Amino acid sequence: ACEAMTMIAKALSQLEVGELSILKFGETIQLVHPFDQPFSDSIGPQIISQFKFDQKGTNVQQLLDSIIHLLGQARLQSNSQTEHVQLVFIISDGRL
Repeated sequence: ACEAMTMIAKALSQLEVGELSILKFGETIQLVHPFDQPFSDSIGPQIISQFKFDQKGTNVQQLLDSIIHLLGQARLQSNSQTEHVQLVFIISDGRL
């Protein structure tokens, strides 16, 4: 899961697709990298170190609600009048 997240984050950064945010999820949801901070090779290890894979379950409803809220906030904070395309990648260790 960490390798997939790292690969996707690096690819999106190299393609300069825009802002990137990363959440960790399970029984609880935590924002580990907000949209307003640039993603770089130096920040990657700090993000990865926050993932422990020790939660016993996944609250999918809370995850989806958090994603919708986070994307809505990003859209509101954008100064652009053009419509933004927002993508979500959900990478899991498979525990529900």
